[in-house]
Amino acid sequence: MLAPVFFVLLALSGAAAARGEEDLESNVKRLVDVFAIVEEQAADPVPPERAFFEGAIPGMLRSLDPHSTFFDPLQFEQLKELERSTSKGFGSVVSVLPGRVIVLQALPGTPSARSGLAPGDEILAVNGYRLDMLDQEQLIALLSQSRQREAHLDVRRPGNARILQFVLVPEQMQSPSVERAFHLKPGVGYLRVGSFDARTGKEVRQAIEKLGGRSLPGLVLDLRNNPGGLLPPALETAALFLQPGQKVASVRGRTSDAQEVTVPKDAEPYAFRWRC
Repeated sequence: MLAPVFFVLLALSGAAAARGEEDLESNVKRLVDVFAIVEEQAADPVPPERAFFEGAIPGMLRSLDPHSTFFDPLQFEQLKELERSTSKGFGSVVSVLPGRVIVLQALPGTPSARSGLAPGDEILAVNGYRLDMLDQEQLIALLSQSRQREAHLDVRRPGNARILQFVLVPEQMQSPSVERAFHLKPGVGYLRVGSFDARTGKEVRQAIEKLGGRSLPGLVLDLRNNPGGLLPPALETAALFLQPGQKVASVRGRTSDAQEVTVPKDAEPYAFRWRC
C-alpha cells in the first residue's frame, strides 16, 4: 500500500536530488521513520494517504513557488471535470446567505426544474440537516456534497405555510463558463465568466455577439472569484480584447527556455469605446 505513495514522494523530490543522492536517501528515510513512529504511537490509525496527501506532500510544496500545487485523486478528478466543462448537479442557481439558501433560478430541463423548485423558494434542510444551524462555509460544503447523490430537501415557498418536500437526483450537465450576459444599460453589456475551460473563448465571443458585437459601445467583463482553469482558452479570451502581437503571458522553467505568449497576428479584437 505504501509503495505508490512513496513513488509519488520520490518523483516530487527533485529539489533534494540536487544536493546529492545520499542526502536524498537520508531525508526520505527520516520521513519514513517519522511516519512509522506516528503509525505505531498515534491514538488513532493514520491512513498513509492522509499522512502524505494531506500532510507531507502539501507541506513540501509550500516551500516552493505559489503555483506548485498537489492534487489528491479526488481533487484531480474535479480538475478533469473542469476540463470537460461538465459537472454533476441539480441545475439550480441559489443565493447563499448566513443560514439561508434561496433559489434564484431552476434551469429548464434540469432536475431542479422537473421537481418543481421555483425562484423564491427557501431551502430549509438538506438530507435532514437544518441550514439555519450552519455558517457560510458549512453551507457551501453541504451543498457541494449534496450534488453527488440523491438529495431530500425541505422547502418553504412564499405564501404557503406548508413545508414542501422535494427529492432531487443529480445529473451530469454541461457547465457554461459564461454564467451571465445582459445589458447593464443601453450600449453597455455585462459578462460574468466563472472559469476558463475548453469552450470559454468561443462562449465569450458568442455572448458578445448576442449583446451587439462590434456595434456594442462598452462591455463590463466580470472575473470576480474566477479560479482560473486552462491556459489556451484564457489566452483565446484575452485575444478578444488585446491587440495583435501584444504580450499576454511569459513562461519559464528550469528545463525549458523562456517563452512569451502573444496575441496572434490574425486576431480581430473588439474595440469598445465606452469608458467609466
